Amino acid sequence: MDIQKQAKAILLYTFTGVYILTSLGTLAMVFLDFGNVPDSERSILINTFLTETAIAVFALFYSVWELKKKDDSTTRMIEQKLINPLASSFKDLIIPLENLKLPTVQLHKNKHFKGCTFVGPSSVVLSGGTISKNLFLECGEFIVLPKLKYLTGMLVFENCTIEDCTFSRVTIFADQSTALALKSIPGVTVAGLLI
Repeated sequence: MDIQKQAKAILLYTFTGVYILTSLGTLAMVFLDFGNVPDSERSILINTFLTETAIAVFALFYSVWELKKKDDSTTRMIEQKLINPLASSFKDLIIPLENLKLPTVQLHKNKHFKGCTFVGPSSVVLSGGTISKNLFLECGEFIVLPKLKYLTGMLVFENCTIEDCTFSRVTIFADQSTALALKSIPGVTVAGLLI
């Protein structure tokens, strides 16, 4: 039994035990005259007991059986297979950009991405290549960089083909010529173009 299941079982049994003891005590006081409770306090005691029971049951279901709403993209990312950052072609994948990190320089050169979803938060540099029919969600302004070779700590896509992909929560940096091409995409704002 894994730790999460053990924790859920402990929580369930603890809650059930405390609830049974509280219920028996309250019911004995209200209906069996145990503890000498005045009639004026019986209705308050019953209402309080029912309210606390409803809140406790809701909290139990919420935490133990995880009935809380989950972010759909997070669930899909967890279910995805691991990404091999050394592959040359990626198709129809949800790619957390952290999974594309390489052991040394973060350069992805001449790779092909089709129908993928790149999920941040992260930053990427687009330099050359073919970038077509992509969607950019919560990416902010694209930032133009001066002539560059490599940037430390950032993923660089150099001469890659990126088509029919979605970038979500990703800051996009690009060289002048790539940024000029990206500017033609509806809804994209590019900061720092010299032309």
